[in-house]
Amino acid sequence: MIEAGPLFLHGEPRRGPVFAPLEVSPGRPPLEEMRREAEALDARCAACGLALSGGAARIAGPATPEALRAASLAVAGLAGRFYLVPGKTARPPPGPFVLGHLSGDPSPWTALGVFAAIRGGLGETRGARVAVLGCGRVGSRLVDLLIEAGARVLAADIDPARAAAAGSAGAEVLSPAELVGVECDVLSPAARGFVFTEEEQARLRCRLIIGAQSVVPWRERGAIRAVPETLSGSGWLLNLAAELLPGGWSEAAARRLVLSVTHLGPGPESPI
Repeated sequence: MIEAGPLFLHGEPRRGPVFAPLEVSPGRPPLEEMRREAEALDARCAACGLALSGGAARIAGPATPEALRAASLAVAGLAGRFYLVPGKTARPPPGPFVLGHLSGDPSPWTALGVFAAIRGGLGETRGARVAVLGCGRVGSRLVDLLIEAGARVLAADIDPARAAAAGSAGAEVLSPAELVGVECDVLSPAARGFVFTEEEQARLRCRLIIGAQSVVPWRERGAIRAVPETLSGSGWLLNLAAELLPGGWSEAAARRLVLSVTHLGPGPESPI
C-alpha cells in the first residue's frame, strides 16, 4: 500500500495505469479490504480488454475540501501510475490524474452497457420480453432504452414510486417476487446488492441473465446463460476510460466505446 499525505493507494499497474475509486475511511484503511476491491476492479478492466489496472484509494478521516485537494495533488506526484476516480463516498476535485469530471453521471452509461449486452445476446430486442429488477437510476434508464427499442419490458422495485415511474414509461409492473419467476427472454438485475437465493434460482424461467449487478452466488441451470456482470455492467468504467482516448472524452466517443465493448466483447486491441 502506498501512503501519500492523507491518501492511501493500493493496486499494481499490470496492464497500464491504475484506476482507483476514492472512498473515505474513518482511520487507517484495512489493507485486505482494499486488496479485494482492487482485485475486483482489475478483473473488470481485464474483462473489458482495457490497458488499465484496478486499484483502490482511501482518505483517512473526514473528506474535507482540503483533504480532497491534497489527495488530488498526491496522486499527481506518482508519475501517472494512478488515476483517482469518484467513489461512492468521495469525489476528488479536478486534477491532471483525476477522472470523472468530464464524463459526468455514470448511471446512464451503465444502463447503455447493459442494453448493448442485451441486444448482443438476443440479436433482436423488438418483441423480446425483458424483466428489469430494480428501477433506480440505472434500471429506470434501462427500461427507457428497452422500450425505445421495441422490447416488452416487465419491471419491479421495492420502492413503489420507482415501480410506478417504470409503469408510466410503459413497463408492466410486477412485484420483485413475481419478476424473479416470470417467463422472459432476459432477466436483468439492476438492484444494488441483490443476490439470488437457492429458492429463487430454482424459480427462474429466463433464457439469459444480463444485468448491471452481480447475482452471485450463481450456478447456471439448464439452458439459462449468464453474461458476466464484469462486462455487461461496466459501462460506467468504459465511460471513465474514454477520458484517456487520444482525442479526449466526448459523448460520441464514450458511446462508441461502451457499445463496442459491451455488445461484442473486447477486441484484440483496446483503444485505451
